[in-house]
Amino acid sequence: MSGLGEVVFSIVGANKTGKTAFVKKFYDDTFTEEYVSSRASQKHTKTLQTNTGFQFNLSFWDTPGEDDPTTQFVVTSNSRGIICAVDSTKILSNDNSDYNQGVRKVELIKERRGNVPSILLATKEDLLSEDQKHQVNESIQKFVADSDGLFINGFLCSAKEGTGLQQAIIYLLQHIN
Repeated sequence: MSGLGEVVFSIVGANKTGKTAFVKKFYDDTFTEEYVSSRASQKHTKTLQTNTGFQFNLSFWDTPGEDDPTTQFVVTSNSRGIICAVDSTKILSNDNSDYNQGVRKVELIKERRGNVPSILLATKEDLLSEDQKHQVNESIQKFVADSDGLFINGFLCSAKEGTGLQQAIIYLLQHIN
């Protein structure tokens, strides 16, 4: 990882998919039950150190859920990876609106930015039973397999409990150019 300096990822998705909760949990190790809608894109940066002692800055563009492709392109133009958040409880109810909106955003970014790696992140794992977690995990892996390379992997996570976040970030870091 030598020479990375700053790595910038963007997190995109529909409203109420847990994008900001994901970012706050990673950067501040905090979680709040109260929903606060993101009105504008915000950049968060944290200095990390690898197990070999190399330090670099990892930044996230936390984008609002509203469809504003021009603004999202501006803030995501230097992204080296994309995280597309979807609400896992909607996947269970066969409501693919979050997934469809996220796909549109990722496709637009890749159309303008090039083929940066992107992952699918099914949020709110803490609201699922063990059987439901298995169902959602199967669904996101099917979404990834059927995405024609749009997504390189999918993860189930909970910002509340902090599960799956590091795994997803490490995976994406391992696949950046």
